[in-house]
Amino acid sequence: MTTLKLFWPEHLEVEHTMKRQNKTAHTRPYLIRPRIYLNAELIVGPGKIELLKAVRDTGSISAAARHMGMNYKRAWYLLDTLKQGFHQPVIEAVHGGKGGGGTRLTALGEQLIASYSAIAAACAAAAEPDLAALFALMTPSQPKSHNLTREKHVDAGLSSWWRCGDFAITHNTRMLP
Repeated sequence: MTTLKLFWPEHLEVEHTMKRQNKTAHTRPYLIRPRIYLNAELIVGPGKIELLKAVRDTGSISAAARHMGMNYKRAWYLLDTLKQGFHQPVIEAVHGGKGGGGTRLTALGEQLIASYSAIAAACAAAAEPDLAALFALMTPSQPKSHNLTREKHVDAGLSSWWRCGDFAITHNTRMLP
């Protein structure tokens, strides 16, 4: 899956990254996935949110980790960083029962998913016109005639000028001693 990451609020930076192959179709050919820096130790981004959703869907940290292609220790670490940053757990153990227990999200975990989804939707809506314009630039177009001419500079013929409309590019051919 190709993703665009939006770093917010200090500056807007779009980063193109390749993730594992996912055949999910999107209505738009681009995707915004914000990474939110709440403080130096607490960052909430698409990976942690996907992990929370996977835990909710599978009922298990290890199954969620397998589903996402990461090891259990990494998944546990990511969930623990959320627990440490918010000073309360985002998951809780479910004991016993017919299935032998498991893991479920706390109210905070569910709220994180809902808030992150709302922020991502707001970012996508705000950036839609600019992203559509960027995407339009990717489509092939007919080559334009630029009226490129070469002129010699008066400096004893040691520099060349390439002129395109009002812009000029200078190439110095002088050798340094």
